[in-house]
Amino acid sequence: MIVSRSSSLRDRVAAGILEVAATVLAERGEAASMADVADTAGVGRATLYRYFPSREALLRALADVALDDLGERIESATVIWAAGMRAAPLTAQIPAERDNFGRLIVDRDLRVPSVPGVFATGDAARAACDDLGNYALMSCQHATRMGAFAGNNAAAELMGVPTKPYHQKAYATCLDLGAAGAIFTRGWDRKVELVGAAAKKTKQDINTVWIYPPRAERAAALASADPEHVTDL
Repeated sequence: MIVSRSSSLRDRVAAGILEVAATVLAERGEAASMADVADTAGVGRATLYRYFPSREALLRALADVALDDLGERIESATVIWAAGMRAAPLTAQIPAERDNFGRLIVDRDLRVPSVPGVFATGDAARAACDDLGNYALMSCQHATRMGAFAGNNAAAELMGVPTKPYHQKAYATCLDLGAAGAIFTRGWDRKVELVGAAAKKTKQDINTVWIYPPRAERAAALASADPEHVTDL
């Protein structure tokens, strides 16, 4: 088969754009624009749109490349693209340092050091869990506890009383495996503690009790707001 030089050049340019696009999307997520891809790739926007007429066309091409790399294709009615997580765009409105996920860098009180009176929590904050180098993940078990500490500390600062440093040494994962049951691990080294039906029951408790709001009762609501007991594993 004879391949023209122009066709070969076009393929190389397209491959180069896709390689850059994958990096830009990984770093910026939904915030990444076609202009970002063009600027990072060093091509004009007209050139980018000549190769990929829309953002959707670019994403489809990236998906095709991923499938080609895997070497297999599984037909399905629903596809879930799990390409990482990003902090809410709101964090970009805060003039402060952020990590690669867009999360604001906070101190142990969950305060944004460079902006007085601003606290960040949950998926919007990069917070240390302990003194061992572990940081909160973008997950409900960290977000709920961080929210309690941030709320407590914001109120404490307004009232002129001592704040409470955020800490969360416990970490657990629980994965539902459908008919095969589930698996529950504890610790950053993910030591397996439960499997099968017992782990699935724990997963059900997590989804229906642990991460749910408290009962609509004053005492229950106040008790659930105690930072030291939120997500206490």
